[in-house]
Amino acid sequence: MSQSKVADQTNQAMTSLQTPIRISFPFFQHAFGLHLEDMEAIGRVTPTEIDLMIILHKICNTNGVIRYTNRNQIYTRYKAYFTNPSSASQFYDAFQRFIEKGLVKESYCEDRDLYSYTLQHFLKEDGKPERFATIHQLVFGQAFQKLTLSARKLFFLVAMRQENKQQIIHMTLKGKKGLYTRLRKSLPVQIQSSMDELIEAGFFTYGYIQKEKGVYHQAVCCVHEDYHCKMTGAHLRDPLEPTIRYPRKVGFIKRLLDAKGIGELAGEIGAFIHLFKRIGNRVIRNMIRELAHYIKTTGQYPSIPDFIKKQTRRESERNIIDLAYEYDFDQYVTEDNDPIKREEAFHHFAVNLSRVINLKDMRKAFSKARKALKDYGTRIDEVYIDDYITYGPLGKEKEMGVIVQRAYQERIKPNSFKALVRKAEFFYAQGEFSLKECYDWLLAVIKTAKEEDKMQPRYQLSYHADEFIVKIWESPSFS
Repeated sequence: MSQSKVADQTNQAMTSLQTPIRISFPFFQHAFGLHLEDMEAIGRVTPTEIDLMIILHKICNTNGVIRYTNRNQIYTRYKAYFTNPSSASQFYDAFQRFIEKGLVKESYCEDRDLYSYTLQHFLKEDGKPERFATIHQLVFGQAFQKLTLSARKLFFLVAMRQENKQQIIHMTLKGKKGLYTRLRKSLPVQIQSSMDELIEAGFFTYGYIQKEKGVYHQAVCCVHEDYHCKMTGAHLRDPLEPTIRYPRKVGFIKRLLDAKGIGELAGEIGAFIHLFKRIGNRVIRNMIRELAHYIKTTGQYPSIPDFIKKQTRRESERNIIDLAYEYDFDQYVTEDNDPIKREEAFHHFAVNLSRVINLKDMRKAFSKARKALKDYGTRIDEVYIDDYITYGPLGKEKEMGVIVQRAYQERIKPNSFKALVRKAEFFYAQGEFSLKECYDWLLAVIKTAKEEDKMQPRYQLSYHADEFIVKIWESPSFS
C-alpha cells in the first residue's frame, strides 16, 4: 500500500475516533469466556484481546466481514485508532487465538493473494443481526488504556448491559456469573478497587459493594451519563478498504480499462493486480483488449480471475511455441500437416513444458536442449544432392556440378538454391552476366548465405520433444 493511502486511512481512522463502536453481545461473551463451564477459564482475556475485539468491530462491514486484506493491514489500522497500542507480536498472537477459538474465520482468496476475515457470533443463522451494544469511543483513549485489566473488564461487563440506559447495574459477587469469577478476583476490596479506578477516571458515576446479613453479596455501579451511547447504524463502522498494492500498475490498468470502455471493472482492481503483478505491460494490454472484445461481442461479463488465467495460459503457450520455432524444435513436436492436429500437438507440448520449467527459464532450457541435440540425438539427412539439380540453361554445363556440390556441402536449402539459380539465369538471359560470371556469382552468394537460407541439422530423438527438453534441463551433467 502506498504511503499516501496509509496516510488517508490513518486520517480517516483518527476522525472515526469521535464515533462509538457497535459490539456483538455474543461475541463479547465468547471473547471474555463468559459462556464457558470451566470456572478457571471464565474471564481469561488479555488487554490486547479486548483491543482486538474493539478494532475488529470498528473496521468490519455490516455483515461482520473484513474483505481482501491481511493481519498486517489490520494491525496498521489498530495502531491508528489506539493511543497506546500493543506490540505487533502481542497483536498477532491475540489474532491467532481468536481464530483458534472460533471467534474469527480466516479465508484465503487465491485470486487476490489476500485474506478475508469474518466475525463469528455477529449474525444469527437466519442472517439477522445478533444483539449489539454501543460502546463509547473512550475505549480508544489513553485514560482507558491506563486502567488495570480488571477495571477494563469491569467497564465492559457494565457498559455492555447498560448501553444507553440510565439503569443501575447490580452484579453478584459469587458463583459462575459472579465478579469474583469474571474478574479473576477473590476479595471484595479488589472489586471495589476496580470500581474506584473507573470512578476516578470519570467513567463510572458511582460503584460500591452491598452487604446482606453482614455478607458482601453484590456490586452496584453505573456508567457515567457522558458515556451513554444512543447512536446506532452503519455509519458507526469504518470498514477497512481492500488492500491495493502496486499503485503504478493500478493506474496503468485503470487507464486501459477506461480506454477500452470497460472502466466499470475497476472495482475488480484487486483481482487484476494479483493476476498481473508478474506480467509485463505489453501482455496486460493484450489481455485487457481480449477482455473488452469478449464483453462487447457476448454482452456478458466473465469471471475476471478465470478469464485472465485462461488468457495467461494462452499467452504462455504462444511464447513457448515461438521459442520452439526460434530454436528449431518445431520439427520435433509434430510432423503432421493437419492444422487442427498441429495446434493440439503444440498445445500439449507447451502445457507439459510449463508444468516443469519456469517461464523465465524457458529460453535457457531451449538453448541448452539445442546444444545437446548432437550428443543425444541421431543425425538425419533429409536432403540429397539430387535435390539441387536444375534443368535450365546453367544446369546443362559441367561447371554447374561444382556449384551444386558446394550448395549441398553448405547445406543451403534446395528451394533457396533453385531460386538463386533462376535469378542467375535471368541475369544471363538479359546479357548482364556471362556463364562464367553467373557461376562466380552463385559461388559467392552460397559462401555468404544467411543462416535462414541453410538447412538446420535434424536429429532423431528417443523421447518426445517436451520430454527431451525437460531431461536436458534437469540434467546436471549437461550445461
